[in-house]
Amino acid sequence: MSSSDFFLTPNSICQIKIGVSNMKKSLNFYERVFGWKKSPVYIHDLSVLDVRGSGLGVALVPDKSSTGQRLTLYFSVSSEELIETILEKAEKLTDSENYFERVYVPSYGSVCYIFDPDRTRIGLFLKKD
Repeated sequence: MSSSDFFLTPNSICQIKIGVSNMKKSLNFYERVFGWKKSPVYIHDLSVLDVRGSGLGVALVPDKSSTGQRLTLYFSVSSEELIETILEKAEKLTDSENYFERVYVPSYGSVCYIFDPDRTRIGLFLKKD
């Protein structure tokens, strides 16, 4: 099977919706940890985040589901120092028990997981040199 046989690839991701239980708290988290401010765009009950230049749309939406299912978002990071900065910010902003898990994959790199206020898991990927 060649790459032309796939209809969707990771490069085709264009929108990420994150279900949240407390919009104000989550907006504060994403702004202070990642620098994503609320955009003045109004689409139903979504809060669209300003992630200019990324090629992606990111929106927070009130979570009305009872499943508790969350998406894991993975972001490529450029350095160990950036991971440490993000971890420090996230730790200060999460009031529930938050653990930070690091997974090393030989010949690939490492992923560090953090959680937002609604326990949505976020992966920070650092590619091996």
